Amino acid sequence: LLEEAVGVDAGPVVAKAMLLALVGFPYFLYRFTTSFDEHQAFARPALAATIAVTLAAIAVPLETAEDLTGPVLVFLGLFLAQWSFLALVTSIRLWRAGHGQPTLARRRMRTLALASTGLFVAILTAVAASAESTSVIDLSTQLLALVSALLFFIGFAPPALLRLAWRQPEQQALQEAMLRLMRTNTLSEVTDVLLPRMAGARASRSGACGGTSGT
Repeated sequence: LLEEAVGVDAGPVVAKAMLLALVGFPYFLYRFTTSFDEHQAFARPALAATIAVTLAAIAVPLETAEDLTGPVLVFLGLFLAQWSFLALVTSIRLWRAGHGQPTLARRRMRTLALASTGLFVAILTAVAASAESTSVIDLSTQLLALVSALLFFIGFAPPALLRLAWRQPEQQALQEAMLRLMRTNTLSEVTDVLLPRMAGARASRSGACGGTSGT
């Protein structure tokens, strides 16, 4: 668009911007998952790895990227190391964040975990096949990346119908509790029957991401 509008070849600029966004994405996703885990043992290694790969992304010569020269291979090695490390940490944290949560919150977290894993596999496949890329590999990589993007969208902002389906277990439990409530005789029985179900249904309705959604 820039080249057609003002005669500027924006190809290298856009390529660098996309590369830097790709480098920064796993770190920002990692930062998102820190709200689920009190342990900050990986904070400094994650930041150091991202800074190192960012500097390498700025320095790598894109015009020789297809030739897989020394600087390009160094960048690819750092890039894969950073993505492998951060994808593993974030996927585990996202999966564990859903443990013990209402169905909606649990499935949102695990959908995000699958999205993170799928995107990493897509990138790993693209880098591994960069020397002998074929149309089949390219198409498979793009489809996997697209599915991962859709999973991220579903995890962060699930459609209303999907949220309703995911809430069903808690809603069903609440209805059963209401039926049991009709057979209670004391205030303590009312509290024991109704309060846990209402709390679960309320947490499921809010559907907040993170470990606090069930509290």
